[in-house]
Amino acid sequence: MRLMLSAVAPLLLVTLLGCDNTFDAAAANPSAETVRQYVESGWMPHGVPQNLRAVKVSGDTDTERYVGTFTSDATDAFLAKCKLDKDGFVVETGLPKWFPEEVRSTSSSDTLRGEGYETYSCEDDFAVIRKGTDNTVWFWSDREDDD
Repeated sequence: MRLMLSAVAPLLLVTLLGCDNTFDAAAANPSAETVRQYVESGWMPHGVPQNLRAVKVSGDTDTERYVGTFTSDATDAFLAKCKLDKDGFVVETGLPKWFPEEVRSTSSSDTLRGEGYETYSCEDDFAVIRKGTDNTVWFWSDREDDD
């Protein structure tokens, strides 16, 4: 009995603690290959410009929830592929501290629009926001749970 318990204990410990499948990635000037990998992994929406700067992405591969930001001189061209969202949508909760405080402190896209943000729905079920005509966008996956 003692031998069986000692063999099962590590498995039980892993089950109770769970696995951490979260990640944080950042690149000041990512290569086109890095951007391609982020997009193919589902961490960023398709259609992002190749000339990105100041990229940050965080996520959880188990829940397929991803958040991020990037800056690009081609932001307008990227957003032209998305749908400008005038209807309200829920803002992701638990955003990283590198998201603007005014975004982290609200749960409504209506409030963000009142703060001067444009709100978009983009390919791959990503919500994307941008303040005014800034070249920086903020995004999060807006995927429904499959369960």
